[in-house]
Amino acid sequence: MGTYEDIISCFPMDQIRPEQVLMLKGVADALDEGKKYILIEAPTGCGKSPVAITLCKYFKSGYICTDQKNLQKQYLRDFEGSAVQAIGRSNFVCRQASIGKKPGEEIHCDRGDCTYDSQFQCPGCPIAQDGITLEEIPRFAATSAKRNALVWKKNATAQNKCNYWLHKTKALNSEIVVNNYAYLLTEGNFVGDFGKRNVLVSDEGHNIEKHIMNFVTVSITEKTLEAFEDVKFPYIIENLSARDQIKHGQEKLMPLWINWLRELYMRFPVRIKELDELKSFVYNSGRGTGDKECPSKIPKACEGKTKDEVLEILVNMIERLESLSWTISFFLGECSKNPENWIIQPEQEGPKIIKGEFKPVRIDKFAKEKYFKFGETNIIMSATIIDFECMAKDLGILPDEYATIKIPPVFPKESNKLYHLQVCDLSYENTREEKDYEKNMLSVVQLIDLILKRFPEQKGIIHCNTYKNMRFIKEHSKYADRILGHTPENREAVLKKHVENTIPSVLCSPSMAEGVDLKFDTSRFQIIIKVPFPYLGDIQIAERKRQDPQFYINRTALYLVQAIGRSVRDKEDWAYTFTIDSRFPDFCYSNSNVMQNFNRHERSCLEAFELLYP
Repeated sequence: MGTYEDIISCFPMDQIRPEQVLMLKGVADALDEGKKYILIEAPTGCGKSPVAITLCKYFKSGYICTDQKNLQKQYLRDFEGSAVQAIGRSNFVCRQASIGKKPGEEIHCDRGDCTYDSQFQCPGCPIAQDGITLEEIPRFAATSAKRNALVWKKNATAQNKCNYWLHKTKALNSEIVVNNYAYLLTEGNFVGDFGKRNVLVSDEGHNIEKHIMNFVTVSITEKTLEAFEDVKFPYIIENLSARDQIKHGQEKLMPLWINWLRELYMRFPVRIKELDELKSFVYNSGRGTGDKECPSKIPKACEGKTKDEVLEILVNMIERLESLSWTISFFLGECSKNPENWIIQPEQEGPKIIKGEFKPVRIDKFAKEKYFKFGETNIIMSATIIDFECMAKDLGILPDEYATIKIPPVFPKESNKLYHLQVCDLSYENTREEKDYEKNMLSVVQLIDLILKRFPEQKGIIHCNTYKNMRFIKEHSKYADRILGHTPENREAVLKKHVENTIPSVLCSPSMAEGVDLKFDTSRFQIIIKVPFPYLGDIQIAERKRQDPQFYINRTALYLVQAIGRSVRDKEDWAYTFTIDSRFPDFCYSNSNVMQNFNRHERSCLEAFELLYP
């Protein structure tokens, strides 16, 4: 059989869609050409998840990576028995620490006895033994890419085996593992039990760059400095605000901050050791360990706290420093080789600097080293790749290394009718002053109220760009009782409430333009209030735009194409989309090459008038 026949034989469902055939045939052709990177743009409704499972089955060992919890759950639900999820320790109850605890009081594995006492030996986790196989020892647990064979300890029983390790060994032994980007990057680069597999399928692949950038960004906060107490953020001039510091330019800021970071980093090993000894001392105090003296001074952040609170603070400090140790080391090495690719961005609260971040402008030089190394072959799938050539370049993939597959839209354009209402110009110049902001936003709210009045029995969503806009809309709308805002912390709970609501609620969110499935009656209309240009106050964004102006356009287009797809998730689904910012038509027409999947839904102004004023 040829490559395509072998691949199609692994398809996990009874029926296969034409779009899935096109994807799998394209992959087969690319593999026959020897391509190691295959970029697939396939819109919502094509059935990308079964394709991902098919390819992992064909390659016999693979990862599926996504950044959305609901997508991870979907894979596990739809392909039960085929895929296993890999997730972190905080999701599992520690059996040792929870002995004698009442229901609801259990301790999770990220705060088990082994995290508090470095001398504690958990009986329920596996250990590494070189040269051991399943046939040679019945206690074999799994194979680690870094440590070889993992074997359950002799005193590990069904009752005391670590819940996290039971889960992890199952994933290590599974043919298909579903990860989120953060977990695979962290586990694969730090711990190393999960190593290279035959294929890595990156779902929602347009976000790969963002996740690698987050992974290598060095973020030093006030919380970080609590571990040292005598360290302050660097200033060019004492008491000069972060905003004023930035005016001095990167050429002055970067050397100052790098020297400061290097000196701080040199103190990490000693401080981690001191905090670890202090943590063990506090943990064992009152446990019959004698009258040992406190090994070091208690940090000020621990003063006046209970024993449990002190332990939590110390563990957080250690974890923060250990994680930063690798990231800082990587940054210092990369910055010395390629200094123009890094920026420093201080952040202030009032006149005080509260954070400093070292960010790469581009991640193309180390994307393979940090992420793509986990797949011998890499499949990148997304509904919104926008520009294949730019994506490949941004991810460090060479022109002769990749093939592309583009599936046309499967939903009729009439299923999501788009209306540009052009009420007011919401550019920075027109909203910078508070009085101008309020004037324009009142016009926005007036139109939102008109739309909500037109759809009194339907649910919908307002893409409001910022939390400030969200609060303004909630405070000024006549239909505030229908509008559901949220915080970063309760986003998922509010989304769940909206989906389950029996009343026609309307989500108002700055962060639901992607990864949210509002199909059928959960959203019959959506409102995009502003052209979502990336924030140029972010130095990394500004520098990236300077180096590559098309990046700025593509990032905006990506947001819009993702946003318009939130409310139509099926061929039988339908919704109306309204834009408010008067700059929308010009942006859409001027950039039609990357906005075609958005522009195809546009309807006339006359039709919009007839819809809103029946």
